[in-house]
Order: sequence, then structure tokens, then C-alpha cells
Amino acid sequence: MLKFTCMKATLLCILAFISTTCLAQNGFFLEPGIGLGFSNVKASGPPDEYPFSYGPTGWYTKTKSIFTYNPSLLIGYKHRGWSLTTGISYLRTGYTDDQMFFLTLGTNEPNDVMTEYYYHVIIPLIFSEQFKLDKHFFIKAGFGFALSYNTSAAEKFTETGIYYYGGAGIKQPLTKDEFDQTYFRVVGWEILRLHLGYKVNDQLSFVAGPEYQFMLSSFVKNNDNYLINRAYTFKLGATWSLKHPKPVTPPATISTM
Repeated sequence: MLKFTCMKATLLCILAFISTTCLAQNGFFLEPGIGLGFSNVKASGPPDEYPFSYGPTGWYTKTKSIFTYNPSLLIGYKHRGWSLTTGISYLRTGYTDDQMFFLTLGTNEPNDVMTEYYYHVIIPLIFSEQFKLDKHFFIKAGFGFALSYNTSAAEKFTETGIYYYGGAGIKQPLTKDEFDQTYFRVVGWEILRLHLGYKVNDQLSFVAGPEYQFMLSSFVKNNDNYLINRAYTFKLGATWSLKHPKPVTPPATISTM
């Protein structure tokens, strides 16, 4: 009888330990962060044909990248080394073309620089796996998909030649009708990320690493052309567990008095 009681107690202790370990590795978390980097596009021809009278008439070189930013606030659920994350982020994409030509000049020399800016509100769904390196450091690799609501676009000209454009150097936003005429409001994306993390304690960790986001379909409505926006960023963020560890209660002592 005593032997059976000891075996039962040992089994209960083992189950309690396993249960405690699982609970410590599971739970919801918040992940605020910001990504900084650069953005460019992949296009089959002149990326944009705005309904403006001063629009470009040539696109003879590859586009150049612009600075981009990507603040985000995500919430996720972690189970052992796996996690599923969603939330909301804001992303600016775009490109620069420094070989713009205008018919009014009658010249073969580029005379203007045009920069395009696009703004997106993104809802991602990211799957990640975490690999422990030591007591504090870990690597977190993930991939996912997202939908963006593309809110607006703007362009800015910088004069380099003799042509004078009154709005040079100022961002010219598209109107709602102009945007809807040229671009889709909702587009799908793919997301790839690889982060190095540092675990401060059971609640707080810091992460940093590269992310790559790119459209899965064309941004423009022109059937004879395509425009794929891409963003390469380096993310800095934190992971905050929403499950607070319970304080350890010392075992009660039994008085012999």
C-alpha cells in the first residue's frame, strides 16, 4: 500500500512538472516594433501613368530605392517554440526614377527626378519558430502572408534640367479618384523574417533582424503592365508576455507544538 502511494505521488509530481513547463512556454504576447530600411518596385514598364498633364514620357533606367519605415503592433500566441502572430502595421513603399523625360523639352537628356510614395495599412499573419541558443539568446525565423489596405499615393519632382515645374520639391498627393483609377485598394503580400532575440526574463525579450515584404500581385490596374512593391527593413522590437508569473509560495510548516 505504501509502495503504491509513493508511485502515485511520484507520477503526480511528474505530471505537475510537465504541466508547469508547458504553461511557462505557452501564452499570449505583445510585439511592438519598428522596421527601417529601403523600398523599391519591380515593374514591366513605366510604373505609373497618372492622369496628370505633366506625366512622364519615358522610363529608361532601373528604379532606385527610397527610405522606408514600418511601425507595427502585433499580438501573438506562443506554444513551446512555435508562435502565431497578427496585428496591424503601417508601411511606406515607393521608388525614385532619375531619368525622366518630358515631351515639351524636345531633348534626349533627362531633366527631372521623380519619386513615388505609397502608403499601406497591413494586417499580417505570421508563423514563427524559435531556436534557443543559450540561456538568453535565441533565433526566431518566420514567414507569413498579409493583406494591405492601400490608403494613398504621392509623387515628388526634383528639377535637374531647364524645365520648370511649379510644384517641384513638394509632394503632390493623388486624389481619391486618381488613386482608384490607377491602383488596387487591397493587395496580398508575403513576409519573410529572421530575428535574433535576447531574453531578459520570462516576460520580456528584445528582437532585431531583417524582414522582407513584397506584393503577391500587381498594384496597378493596367492589364498591360505590372507593379510589385517591395520593402527590405531591419526590425527592432520587443516581446512582452501577457501571462504574469505567479509568485512562489513557500511550503507551509507543520508545528509540532
